[in-house]
Amino acid sequence: MSVLRALVLLVALVVAGCRLDVETIAPKEELEIGRSFVELLRQQEFETIEQVLTPELQTAETRKQLELAAAAFPLAEPQATKLLDVTMQRLEKQATYNFTFEYRYTDTWVVTRAAFRRDADGIRIIGISGHRLQVDPMTLNRFEFRGKSPLHFLMLLLLIGIPVLVVVTLVAAWRARFGIGQWLWYPFIAIGFGTLRLNWNSGEWQFAPLSVSLLGATYEKIGYGPWMLSVGVPVGAVLFWVRRARRRRAAIVSAAQDGGSVT
Repeated sequence: MSVLRALVLLVALVVAGCRLDVETIAPKEELEIGRSFVELLRQQEFETIEQVLTPELQTAETRKQLELAAAAFPLAEPQATKLLDVTMQRLEKQATYNFTFEYRYTDTWVVTRAAFRRDADGIRIIGISGHRLQVDPMTLNRFEFRGKSPLHFLMLLLLIGIPVLVVVTLVAAWRARFGIGQWLWYPFIAIGFGTLRLNWNSGEWQFAPLSVSLLGATYEKIGYGPWMLSVGVPVGAVLFWVRRARRRRAAIVSAAQDGGSVT
């Protein structure tokens, strides 16, 4: 019984997904750099920004774009600011960072982005923007059922059903007697192969054939981004039940030939 409880707990932890707190995964130093660039934009320090732009962005058109982005910010001080999203790409000799912030005012919000590259030559801005919204950006990608297609609900059913199948199969494998190779079944059963991913909010589908997922299903939401549901094919679980069925049929045939019985 303790094994079953442990497996159920594992399902709860994995399928609970990862609605990540972006503040915990954002590198602190780079976060402050990104925030300082946004503050330069808000305070219309265009010349300072232009000094750290990549060469291809140092054009007259860029100044116009900076002025438009800065105009998204009200003149008053924001009531609150917070990090909404962060993406990072680290290579051997350089790294790029993309931070998205929310600036909240009395009756409006500004979503602003600062992206920059860091390498041996220093730090260069590769993108910066600001957009004013009349609604809280965190409400833009709610998890709701209205207007969803049958495929959305099928994906939701798989998101719940596949981990349940995997856990039931792990319990059955623990109770079974498959000989010396029994322990090899556990990791095989616990993994879903390939990843079918659904953007719940936009309805966009993606497929990654060379990926794996623990228990075959996860979901995630980072910042104000969309809800992403992912499932994998429980190959190990399916093969376990196929093998178990064959073993039972073989045992029934053997018992019938010997005049015995199998329960």
